[in-house]
Amino acid sequence: MKIKEVPRTANIAWSPAQQHPIYLAAGTAAQQLDASFSTSASLELFELDLSDASVDLPRKGGVISEQRFHRLVWTWHTNSDMAMGYIVAGADNGSLFLYNPVAILEDRGEEAMVLQVSKHSGPVHALDFNPFQRNLVASGASESEIFIWDLNNTASPMTPGSKTQPFDDVNCVSWNRQVQHILASTVAGKCVVWDLRKSDPIIKVNDSTSRMRARQVVWHPEVATQMCLASEDDHSPSVQLWDLRFATSPIRVLEGHTRGVLAIAPVYPTRAGLPAYGAPKSEAWNDPPAANRTRTRSTPLNTPMEPVMQPLAGLADAVPDASIHPQPYAPYNPYKPMEYRQPGAVQPTNLQPPPVHIQREEPPKPKERAPLPAEHQALQQVFDNLADRCVQATNNQQTRKKLDDVRKKLDILYDKLADRTLSDNVVLGLHQMIQAIQQYDYQTGLGIHAHMIATGNFSEISPFMPGIKTLLQTCIQMNVYCQM
Repeated sequence: MKIKEVPRTANIAWSPAQQHPIYLAAGTAAQQLDASFSTSASLELFELDLSDASVDLPRKGGVISEQRFHRLVWTWHTNSDMAMGYIVAGADNGSLFLYNPVAILEDRGEEAMVLQVSKHSGPVHALDFNPFQRNLVASGASESEIFIWDLNNTASPMTPGSKTQPFDDVNCVSWNRQVQHILASTVAGKCVVWDLRKSDPIIKVNDSTSRMRARQVVWHPEVATQMCLASEDDHSPSVQLWDLRFATSPIRVLEGHTRGVLAIAPVYPTRAGLPAYGAPKSEAWNDPPAANRTRTRSTPLNTPMEPVMQPLAGLADAVPDASIHPQPYAPYNPYKPMEYRQPGAVQPTNLQPPPVHIQREEPPKPKERAPLPAEHQALQQVFDNLADRCVQATNNQQTRKKLDDVRKKLDILYDKLADRTLSDNVVLGLHQMIQAIQQYDYQTGLGIHAHMIATGNFSEISPFMPGIKTLLQTCIQMNVYCQM
């Protein structure tokens, strides 16, 4: 049911969830003309008031622009000078514009545009903010160009890696909602997933069994390895759900559109549905989908999947298994008697190799951990109790191996607690987590974990937080609870 409308040919962005009242930003769409054939451009703000019975959104402010826009994003910011966050717009000439919504609402046109940067060689079709660090924004343009911008220092943007071949327009970029260094992009009908720590793509997602041409990509808000791809091909208009742990084919295909799907977005407030938009009709699906034509992968959907234990690219502290490497040949020893003797030859009886004295170095003694402060000993007791009970409850070698990795990460946590190198917010979050665990409320514990990941310092908590998440998810799967 239509409740509001704006008579504009525009690309739009909603104000952040923290903002009240709710505003809609509308920037004149590039490469499109209305009935008046006007070539002017502007960025306008409209207020959403659901108590007003009128279908028109009242215009609250606007600013004239020299360029038209392909993409808008609006994000929150804690800076007092940017009380309503900021709007980033990708323009037709390859520029990025940063706008202050407060200045637009107050008709301070000369102060509305805070920043303009021009690095792309073609139109900017894709933008997305990092959900963990709001000063980071990814942009995609023509010729397979992708830049990662730090809005505090825009002089030298970084790239996620080498350009994808063949060169084409980047239609969409999307940050992973659980792992802050993972970015997905769509170019030439394929989806590429990048690991910014490696500056290299880690996987290319493409359905070779259909005419799927991926235009839009959206990450699952809670499952780090799952994403949705929308096909722009009119002959194969569909939305595919992929799990990167099984990236040979989609785990579900949603069909119902009659034309290519041009946009897709998750419903974050309720997590209940996934709206997708195509021409000429719009539809939405819940899980399971309401569409009556679905194609599923050969693996049943109810097959239990291993929980997401760590970031996609593997952790930097992973220890390689020496058993899989071939052992070197033993060095040649000239004093060792030969095994072959000619018939009739006299065997020497007094040949002895000269003594060889080898000075062996003493192996380094393991570093003794300082005792945990008394106020943190409950953390070790709860986590170790859960790990011990999980080991006792399973004979699966893969699960035991994961629990061994959990113990290594817990040891890192205990070392940091003993050395008192963790920030107060991290320590507080850990204590809140074990309080939820002791009350048998794992979902609250995982919620605290997710909040710490979203708000914490990545370099501070990344060595041990994946291990805690693995432990809690394993306890849920095995129905294990803390008993002390």
